[in-house]
Formats: sequence, structure tokens, C-alpha cells
Amino acid sequence: MAELAELLRAIDALGPRFAERAAEADRSGAFATANCAELKARRIYSAGVPVELGGAGLPPAELGELTRTLAHHCPATALALAMHQHLVATAAWRHRLGQPTAPLLGQVAQGQRVLVTTGAGDWVQSSGSMRRVEGGYRVTAKKRFASGLPAADLLLSSAVLDEPAGAPTVVHFAIPADTPGVSSAADWDGLGMRASGSDGVQLDEVMVADTQVTLQRPRDAWHPSLNLMVTVAVPIISSVYVGVAERASELTRLACAASTDPLVHARLGELLTTLFTAQALLKQMFAATAPGGPAPDLATADATLKAKSALSRAVRTCLDQAVALTGGAAVLKTHLLERLWRDAQSVQFHPLAEAQQQLFSGRVALGLPPMRPPGQGSR
Repeated sequence: MAELAELLRAIDALGPRFAERAAEADRSGAFATANCAELKARRIYSAGVPVELGGAGLPPAELGELTRTLAHHCPATALALAMHQHLVATAAWRHRLGQPTAPLLGQVAQGQRVLVTTGAGDWVQSSGSMRRVEGGYRVTAKKRFASGLPAADLLLSSAVLDEPAGAPTVVHFAIPADTPGVSSAADWDGLGMRASGSDGVQLDEVMVADTQVTLQRPRDAWHPSLNLMVTVAVPIISSVYVGVAERASELTRLACAASTDPLVHARLGELLTTLFTAQALLKQMFAATAPGGPAPDLATADATLKAKSALSRAVRTCLDQAVALTGGAAVLKTHLLERLWRDAQSVQFHPLAEAQQQLFSGRVALGLPPMRPPGQGSR
């Protein structure tokens, strides 16, 4: 807890500067490079690295508290940080299981190196192609939504290997972001989270050495490694959006402070109840990541994804209620609520989107594979 308190104090100190920069970054869509540099200087990027490897050793729930708090000041920076921190948290969990992630975690701790992933767009089936060459693979792919890409030191991605014939394999790898053939598409121009640097990344005949491969799994089946990924990543990312809802709710509460209208009081109570729902769902998700708890399984992943869908609805409803209660001023570009409303919309697009989650959960409930194998008709 001492480490968490120290890092939260650092975010509280940085927050006002980040908030001052946020409006201009939103207007321009430019990545918050200065924020990233200041977070590095405070060693925020190594917060989740185990203590024995040079980090602060924060568990997933405390990493979520960092990103949620940062979102009160600059949601886009918080989102880019969350994308890094969930990768660190997953690697730290694997390290505790005796898996060989210490070199990666050591790089993060020693140099505050930033991890960026294309995992959200890749999901289970991935995309792109790779072919075997001497010493590794050549990869060609266009990936979307690599949040934090302008600051990336290491790129964690995957592609599809079509061998043996008829049994495509997804190969995961971690490579330096400046590897020849890796480039940014510089195409992020979103409705919200505009300073998150969520650009696409192009891989043109990129060399991936055998030693840079981290996992190989079947393309058309749910793999146990995905249970851990979902259980750890989803709540850390969701924390950002709960932070957005908290900031919007506080702005609205302050705007209502002088009102004597009972209807305003009731509507504020409704908003705060919606916020409470989102906060409770987040707490429920993080309970599955408690240190010393059981390894995540399919039931854990399913519960996390169901909670995420409900949280997504609660966050967006909270922002709708805040805007409605504040009135017409809240839709002006000069009003912070307008930007927070736009930022909150992205929560629904992080995997899994609600319709996909419902299909996933329905299949799990019926004892079917979460992912429908090709060629199996309605099953």
C-alpha cells in the first residue's frame, strides 16, 4: 500500500498539468508525449513489475486505481497507460507461475520501456500473415488501434501462420517497436480519447526471431491463456472509463450544489446510483485478480466479460445523465463534460463488444466452445 500511495501522490502532482494540456490535445488529436515523459520520470510504467525485478509490485487492482485516478485529469493518457499496464500485469502473473517473462519485465523496470499491443483488434483469430524463414518468421500485417503507439518501445502482436496446411496457428511475439518494417499508419482521428495515440501499425516483411515468439495457439479455438488475458486486462482498461464517469459525476454534483429543486436532487441521486453500479462492477472484476487467488479459468473470463458489458452500459448512461442534468451548456466544446461524454463512448468497443459477449456467454452456459469452430453450422 505504501508504494500505491506514493504513486497516487505522483499522479495527483502531475494531474493539474495533464488536465491543462488535455483540451488542446483533444482539439489537435496529438499524442500526449509530454505526459508520457512525466509518467516515466515518476516510474509509473514499472508500477506493476514485481519488486524483485525492479518495480513497485502493484497487483492489478492497484494498477486500476492508478489509471482510474489519472482519468480524472486526462482520460486519453490514462487509456494509453492502461494498455501498457495490463500487459505488465499479465506478464507479472505469468512470472509468478514460473513462466519466462522476467526479461520483458526487467526491460520495463530498468528503462521505463513502454509496451504497446494490437491485441484488442487481433482478439482470438488475429490477422496478417507470416511465413517461416531461417531463424524465425517474416510477418506482414496491418493492425488497428495500437493505443500509445507513438511512445512504444516494444510491440506485442500476433499473426497467422498457415502451417501445417488446414490448421492455422496464431503466433504471438514481442519485438522492438523500431524493428525494420514496423511503421505507424498515423491514422488515429477518433471521436474521443483523441490524445491516446491509438494509431494503426503496419508490419511489412518484419523479421520475428524464434526467440521473440511468446506463444503459439490454434486460431479457431479458445486457448487457456486467453482466460488470464481477459481477467487481468479488462478491469484495468475499464478503470479508465469509471474514472471518466467519476469526474463527470463530480462536475455535475458541483453544478447542482446551489439548486433547491427536488427534481434536480432526485436526478442527481439517479446519476450517482448509476455511477455506484459501475464502481461495484469494477470492484467485482478486480476480485478475481487478487494475489494468491486461483488461476483464471473460462468461468472467470466469462464473468469478467459479462461485468464489462454491464459496466459499459452504466458508464455511458452516467455520462448521458450528467449531460442531461447539466443542460445545453454541456454540449458546448468549451465544456469539459462534452469531451468526457465523447471519451466515454469508446468503452463499448473494447473486447468484447456487448453482442459478442452475449454470444460468448450463451455458448459457455450451454457447454459449447466459446468460439464456434468453422464448418460447424449453427453450432
